[in-house]
Amino acid sequence: MTRAAPRLFAVSAGAVVVSALALGLATIGTPGNARKLRLDQMRVTDLISLSNQVNGYVRSHGTLPATLADAAVNSLDMRDHDPQTGASYEFIVKGDKSYDLCATFALPSSVADDLPPAAVTNLGLVGAARGAAPGRWDHPAGRHCFAFGPATNP
Repeated sequence: MTRAAPRLFAVSAGAVVVSALALGLATIGTPGNARKLRLDQMRVTDLISLSNQVNGYVRSHGTLPATLADAAVNSLDMRDHDPQTGASYEFIVKGDKSYDLCATFALPSSVADDLPPAAVTNLGLVGAARGAAPGRWDHPAGRHCFAFGPATNP
């Protein structure tokens, strides 16, 4: 019996570790998904900053800038490109004061919404990706454009 006790303990401890890992993966997904969520949050944060810069430009000049660079009050504070690929975010003028900002997302925003609060905190997902403007920054996976204009600006 003395040999069975250590073996039973080892099997039980192993089962607890495997269960904890499975629960963790089920809760927040793989490390790759966690990275994708963080990158998508950076994209949303960048687009929020860009929209604020463009809207400030419109308030000051009465018209849209020709490019995102023209809207930059302090270009050091503005990232106008994807944090992973380096591709520029799209700025599409639609009308006198209407425009789109577009980015390519790795995952739909609903993935972050489905995470429990502890997982959100552990991943560092706060602010925009967690609904700072509820529904405003929802996006599917892939390329998505957010429309801005007199009735849609956050």
